[in-house]
Amino acid sequence: MGSFDSFMPVKLISGPGCVVKNADVFRGLGARAMIVTGAGSAKKCGALGDCAAALEKCGVAYEVFDGITQNPYTADCFRCAREARGYGADFVIGIGGGSPMDAAKAVAIYLNNPCFSDPADIYEKPHGTVRYPLALIGTTAGTGSEVTGVSVLTDSRDGRKRSVHGPDCYAAVSFCDSGYTALMPRSVTVSTALDAFAHAAESYFASTGSLLSRTYAAKALELVVPELRGMRGGESDLSRDRLYDASIFAGLAINITGTCFPHTLGYVLTEVYNVPHGRACTAFAPAFLERAGEYRPDLVPGFIDAVGMSMEELCGLIR
Repeated sequence: MGSFDSFMPVKLISGPGCVVKNADVFRGLGARAMIVTGAGSAKKCGALGDCAAALEKCGVAYEVFDGITQNPYTADCFRCAREARGYGADFVIGIGGGSPMDAAKAVAIYLNNPCFSDPADIYEKPHGTVRYPLALIGTTAGTGSEVTGVSVLTDSRDGRKRSVHGPDCYAAVSFCDSGYTALMPRSVTVSTALDAFAHAAESYFASTGSLLSRTYAAKALELVVPELRGMRGGESDLSRDRLYDASIFAGLAINITGTCFPHTLGYVLTEVYNVPHGRACTAFAPAFLERAGEYRPDLVPGFIDAVGMSMEELCGLIR
């Protein structure tokens, strides 16, 4: 297998109704929860209701902070942490897509570091010991935040997206129920699927890659590319299970390797032009794949096998 390092301490619980069925897991995290989410999608898809039912079932008190926006701002996360501390929360639950989940990670970090007096401290000061556990409930299929030790936040000082990473960015437990993704608008389904694709493709060719990361990435590609092809053809019978599984496998891949330049450049398109994250990243995928073919030709055959089409066909698909 060669040498490689891998660390992913998150307990994954998956399947239909997994949140309510495993309500006792919350009891093991604490007695008072701060739920971090957006304005409406978590409620609409049923995830927030299921979480509330599970907490009530096991006797855990909770409050809801629903002020998280797309590309969450550090100031909002800092404010949520202040409210959580005032409420006496002893653990955090993030419900939503990548933005609420990454925001929940930041809230937990702020709680774990009461010495932070400014939202920017999350970037500028070392993080302390983890004391406030984090649970995540995903409602989109693309980010992979359920399994990564990274939180991507918008710096309230200048509006730029920057990431924090480390052991305190991992959830203690993540619930993966693809049923919550069923009500996503087509535009969100496409963009999040493209995000999963970008994670997998970038990780596959990353210089930090290994047999393990490429195995995860290849599986993600095998799952997501046929679904993207179906979307391009206007098919409506998408497999939400396959898309969610692709997101998780791609998340496991980038948890080892990180992402590459399409993600870095994609942030600019999102910040300046409000291009959805997945589409922003894949805008640079053709250039990335061309460069990968030049510098890692040995990996191209395995990549082609995973996507099931030529590079030219693939670039046409994701444009």
